Amino acid sequence: MKFANAQATVYSDTVVRQFAIMTVVWGVVGMLVGVIIAAQLTWPALNFGIPWLSYGRLRPLHTNAVIFAFGGCGLFASAYYVVQRTCHVRLFAEKLASFTFWGWQLVILAAAISLPLGYTQGKEYAELEWPIDILITLVWVCLQGAFGALLAPAALSLLTTTFTNPEERGKAFGIYGAIAGAGGALGLLLGGILTEYLSWRWCLWVNLILAVPAAIAAIEQAVEAFGAALTALAHQHQRALGEISLMQSAEGHVETSSDVAAGVFHWLTHIDHRDALVGQLFSEVVGRNASEGGH
Repeated sequence: MKFANAQATVYSDTVVRQFAIMTVVWGVVGMLVGVIIAAQLTWPALNFGIPWLSYGRLRPLHTNAVIFAFGGCGLFASAYYVVQRTCHVRLFAEKLASFTFWGWQLVILAAAISLPLGYTQGKEYAELEWPIDILITLVWVCLQGAFGALLAPAALSLLTTTFTNPEERGKAFGIYGAIAGAGGALGLLLGGILTEYLSWRWCLWVNLILAVPAAIAAIEQAVEAFGAALTALAHQHQRALGEISLMQSAEGHVETSSDVAAGVFHWLTHIDHRDALVGQLFSEVVGRNASEGGH
């Protein structure tokens, strides 16, 4: 259904196509390197005596290429595609999105050069040297800014349309502003404290505080919905058996188990006609009983 005042939104899909193409390219490259190092486990001479092609240097290249190049580009592409259509707006800064693409490709190329040369921090899945880490941080901060510029207006418009009462709307905007301001300020402080005294990984683990209760609530809702579906199915089954009993009374004989099963299947699959069928059979039974009683 289309409305007269609806305007077609032209989305910024150039960066989506770029990331999608590079997802395929880096996927082929990363998996090819994986095949090479897998073959080296059987034929170690496949490194041809070249240090750059040794197993110890190609393995981190393979893992980083598959996780960050292939998986990262796929994540960027899907994020840029989905968020625009979810918010029904195009990207507010296409140059910023373009920077995230070229910056991420620069990260991948720097990793592809530095890892075979042996420049690494010696940490599993965190081998890249600190200059590359800084560029990764810059790219992801720009990505966060691009999406924040889309999600914030979408959230505000949702509040506007949900709370139509001026008083309730004012409270909703006040709560939203308090949470957004407190989250922005406390996020920086908490991130710095966790990184300084524990590890940067705790900036991710801290999300479990919200993720675990949300997961539990989602499971409870799913179980409740499943129980409601089973209850509805049981009621449907009882109604089907009632209709079959009505049919037996009207026809004057007892159905076999296969006939009962066929009747249940017919009742469940012919939703549009079952109510009319029940009414017709009920009228026939009532009319027959009335005529018998008159005689």
